[in-house]
Amino acid sequence: MKFGLRIILVFLVLIVFFGGLPLLGQELQDIQTVKVVIKQSYKDAPKVSLPLKDIIKKWLQYASITIVPEDATEYDATLTVKVNGEALAGNYTSGKLYSGVLVNGFIQLEDLQGQAIETRVRYKKEPPQTATDNLKTPDKAPFEDALGEINFRLAIVMTKAFGIQPVLQALEDQDKNLRAGAILCLGNTRDPRYLELLLHKLSDTSYNVHLATVTALDTIDQQWRESELIKKTFPQFIEALQSNDPFVRETAAWILRELKDPRAIEPLVQALGDVDRSVRLAVKYALDTIDLEWRNREEIKKMIPQFIEALRNELSDIRAGAAYALGELKDPKTMELLIHALGDVDEEVRRNIASALDDIDPQWRESAPIKKMIPQFIEALKDIDPDIWLVAKEVLKEVTGEDFGDDYDSWLRWWNEESKK
Repeated sequence: MKFGLRIILVFLVLIVFFGGLPLLGQELQDIQTVKVVIKQSYKDAPKVSLPLKDIIKKWLQYASITIVPEDATEYDATLTVKVNGEALAGNYTSGKLYSGVLVNGFIQLEDLQGQAIETRVRYKKEPPQTATDNLKTPDKAPFEDALGEINFRLAIVMTKAFGIQPVLQALEDQDKNLRAGAILCLGNTRDPRYLELLLHKLSDTSYNVHLATVTALDTIDQQWRESELIKKTFPQFIEALQSNDPFVRETAAWILRELKDPRAIEPLVQALGDVDRSVRLAVKYALDTIDLEWRNREEIKKMIPQFIEALRNELSDIRAGAAYALGELKDPKTMELLIHALGDVDEEVRRNIASALDDIDPQWRESAPIKKMIPQFIEALKDIDPDIWLVAKEVLKEVTGEDFGDDYDSWLRWWNEESKK
């Protein structure tokens, strides 16, 4: 983050002293004070109130503009922000959930002479295929997801009225939506002189900001992935996959996904066993984006033994990551090993193993190796160690679809009957 701040300061110096970057806009002159008018309403969601006042205050501070009290009679311009929204419902197994939103409105900055800058706010999030059960009323709908669009529109107004400086300063704001809005605004200048600055923002720890950066770069130059700067920094992204910070590792996977460079495949496969679930998912998406056939590469197949070895590691996080990686590699030869590992004492490891087996062969519960092991798990129900009999109970439930709890006799009777079939 400190490096990014230094880059931005250099850009500001260029603007002030050399005119090295376009100032853009400055359509309204001599504005020092602004009166802010906010109007927001959300259909059937009276409890919803987006933090528009705080957002506007930050943008005007970056523009070095003073906000006057609401009852002030002397000011240079009026900034009006009007937002209307409604929740969109989707039908799920748990019932109707308000998982989408539609938000419209406008932002207008008007001076005392009636000269105005205006932009429309338009945001729609369709109800996704899956949603959390806490979205049962319109008040719970994700209206805050529209903040990126609102910040983008505010950035446009700030740029047209006061030049690019407010946007450049907002790039380092703590608010991810403010950063995303500023980045999208830079992209819409379509000026290639902002490419280097935006390339450094690829490593932002917010996924939404990262996506905004990719969109901005694509808007300026579809060939940015082939730039000399990217080629020079590629090794740094590979190295970042080994960082101690999971956010850094996850961000590195996002960036490598966008670069689509086949050289990243082997390091990404190494990272499939990451102890952090978010990192593993980012790595998976990166691999599938770069090459859907990555599993068939000979150099990748040679990496399977290291994950098999990691499945025996004393640390459960490493075992869980190894199980996930083996599931993604989808090698049928690892099935029997994974079945034997189902007795792991850690719940997440067992869950990842079952998921890995599903990925390799959805019919694994009917396989000969698992049937051979069922009697062992039934006998384990009699063990005095709860770490053993509790695991045996869960494994039996998972692999058979039956649930007799820890009742040894019931399980034994069931198995004797099954064996006769």
